[in-house]
Amino acid sequence: MKPPPRPPAMKMAAPEALRLLDSDHGCEDAIGEAFKGLTDGQWNSLQSTPILEAKFCIDKRDNNVQSVVQLSTTGLEVNAELWVRDNDIKKPNAQLQTEGSIMAYEASERSYDNWWQRLDTLNGLLRARGVEKDTTYNHQTVKIAVLDTGISPKHPYASEMAEGMYKDFVDKDCARKQDTNGHGTETLNLIFKAFETPEVYVARVFRKEEADQNTAEYVVKAIEWAQQKKVDIIVMALGFPRSDESIENAVNTAAAEHILFFAAAGNWGGQDKVAFPARLDNVLCFFSTSPENKNLSSINPPHNHRKAHNFAILGEEIKVPTVSGKPGRTIRGTSVSCAIAAGVAGSLLDFSRQQICRDDHRLRNLKRRREMSAVFEELSRDSRDGKYDCVAPWKLLEGTQGNPDREAKRRKICDNLSRAVESCQ
Repeated sequence: MKPPPRPPAMKMAAPEALRLLDSDHGCEDAIGEAFKGLTDGQWNSLQSTPILEAKFCIDKRDNNVQSVVQLSTTGLEVNAELWVRDNDIKKPNAQLQTEGSIMAYEASERSYDNWWQRLDTLNGLLRARGVEKDTTYNHQTVKIAVLDTGISPKHPYASEMAEGMYKDFVDKDCARKQDTNGHGTETLNLIFKAFETPEVYVARVFRKEEADQNTAEYVVKAIEWAQQKKVDIIVMALGFPRSDESIENAVNTAAAEHILFFAAAGNWGGQDKVAFPARLDNVLCFFSTSPENKNLSSINPPHNHRKAHNFAILGEEIKVPTVSGKPGRTIRGTSVSCAIAAGVAGSLLDFSRQQICRDDHRLRNLKRRREMSAVFEELSRDSRDGKYDCVAPWKLLEGTQGNPDREAKRRKICDNLSRAVESCQ
């Protein structure tokens, strides 16, 4: 039994059109990545070498099957992992552990769960309860607009949306909520996972993953629509290798009214620069990190040297439930990070509008890009990875440990947030 013909090394061509930033790589690319380091001479010598051992292992977390094949030649040992899923996608950035002569996948579930548990701990203190809510707070709900592929009509939030909170720019006469791709619905799920109580407006600007000749126009109109709705945050998980003047003008106009823009950096690794519109000055661009808060070099484009900060947040091993609540697929990518970061920002905005923070004049400007950037800078102060500022939201909890008093903890978080904003004023 001989190894299969040599597959090509993984290549991801720079996108030529505006597109959604998704996260999956095909199996052929995965195999190519495993073997791309071999020289021609090494590959030729490998052709006559039998496969020494092949086993199937069950990942306890997802009940997926991985085929682990170990190939060996004199002076050369190559381990190749092929992750087998129902959609034939390679498990990204798997942590590999050698067990005898077999390489097994060691699940990073603990790190992933710890990341969300720490965020949940913070959100439990940021979220207003009972008497912590007053009339002023109740009239200042954080509004987030998502420019994407729409929302599934089966999503629980779809039935809660009041008239005027959904706008279809693709099928202009269609009032029915829809998402034929699923990307927009996943983006909403991630925002709600990071921040439970936003008022979300949905603009459908994509029909499929790839854009058409009208997509830029849809994006511009959606930004203007969101601006009219007086949203606080606009989320754009889309990327374009070249700038578009009409989109840039729309972003700058809305940003002048202190609307925060979040966009994805791009998923093409070192093969292209940061995507547009994420590279604009008025946009908070987000790269991806692992659950251990490390740069995901396999998908992150090179840092943007024009910006003072290159923020990154969790973008790997994200388990997105289906609209029915059943376990869905595991996703990764900077569009994931963009949505989570927007949710974190929304939660902080919500906290700043509560009575406990309302008298702090510094936090009144948290809706501005400069002030929110200062907060993310503080939250990544001790967790830089190379040129990337890896955000750890729970750093706002510093000084609250061991104090059982909820009010005292919330005041300390308010102080930490205020000091972060003060640094840019």
